[in-house]
Amino acid sequence: MFPSLPESYRCALARSRSELVAALFFFLLGVIVGSSDPSAGASSGTLPEFTVGYFIRHNTRVLFGLWLGAPLFGIPTIVGLILNGTIFSNAVVTSHAPLTERFALLFPHAVFELSGILVAGSVGLKPVFTFGRYVREKQSRPLEALDVRDTLRLAIISLVLIGVAGVLEALVTPLVYQTVAG
Repeated sequence: MFPSLPESYRCALARSRSELVAALFFFLLGVIVGSSDPSAGASSGTLPEFTVGYFIRHNTRVLFGLWLGAPLFGIPTIVGLILNGTIFSNAVVTSHAPLTERFALLFPHAVFELSGILVAGSVGLKPVFTFGRYVREKQSRPLEALDVRDTLRLAIISLVLIGVAGVLEALVTPLVYQTVAG
């Protein structure tokens, strides 16, 4: 998945496969919900302020919202993933902008941002899955030190991915969009 990551981080991602799949499920549920709304996608005609600080602050708030599910049994994470899927759907599926412009606005940074959102979602869902393993007696304690380390590693990975996405969204996306939109 991320070949240049240290082994401990790759293992944390591998051990969190179920949480990542669940995060993807809730995100895609949001995409489906968002694409079914015919009134969605109407644009105000203004683009957000293209600064690195703006995007990093905004994206970090999204991460904290998704991480908040960890102590609150995953509920804020599930809601946040569905909302982010709906927003993504509005930007891609139901937008009235030409297809080339939609992809010019998303392509440069979306891989990093979506990956960061899904990894952050797995952070918020991790305690739910860990407790589930304990209840099903596949784990001896409700919370193991490895679970805490994995959660912190996933949080770091999501923060780095969102930081990279913010820089690309502020510096590269406008150039690509100007080139495509002319």
